[in-house]
Amino acid sequence: PEATVDLAHGRVLVLYSDGLVETRARGLSDGITELRSHLDGIPARRCQPRELCARLGQLMTDSRTDDDVTLLAVAGAAADVRRASTRLPDDTTAPREARRFLTRTLHAWDVEEDTLDAAELCVSELVTNAVIHTATAVELAVRLDADLLSVLVRDGGGVGTVQQRTLDEDPLTVSGRGLGLVEAMSTAWAAEHGADGTTVWFELERPAAGAASQPG
Repeated sequence: PEATVDLAHGRVLVLYSDGLVETRARGLSDGITELRSHLDGIPARRCQPRELCARLGQLMTDSRTDDDVTLLAVAGAAADVRRASTRLPDDTTAPREARRFLTRTLHAWDVEEDTLDAAELCVSELVTNAVIHTATAVELAVRLDADLLSVLVRDGGGVGTVQQRTLDEDPLTVSGRGLGLVEAMSTAWAAEHGADGTTVWFELERPAAGAASQPG
């Protein structure tokens, strides 16, 4: 059967394989109920597709997960979204070029200085990490809307290039690559590994969005 869904701004459609909700220790119905509970508990401003998939993957999977897991989130985009991207060289000039591109782009978009400064520090860490540990060209993409600045760094490295720490690990030992700084400064971040490379992204909540979410 076919269905039409109105994906206006603020609405999100989540599709998933049964490996996300069903394990040997958790029945299918119980898993779907748990997934709905997690979705109900996530604030609307934290339901951007990339962050939502990363968060649900962490909440719903553990060592008992014994099946492939697939998640797809689709959201209606805001009308005022801005995007820009560039390809960086596979050498030590990449972090400098990344900072220049990001600074030039965000200044043109009139992004507030605090957000720009934090983004500059985070992107420098991620691009340096990608160049040192993969020796591949890096793609840098930037997305801006009224609430969030999202930055993606994609390299051609394999699984293991970047690993997120668990809650009981010392933040100073995050792969020894400065990712603790990214975690501390960003609103959210995650690493996505694929057969053709690794994508690390972070989001920064803009000051106006944070002020709007505070009670009066």
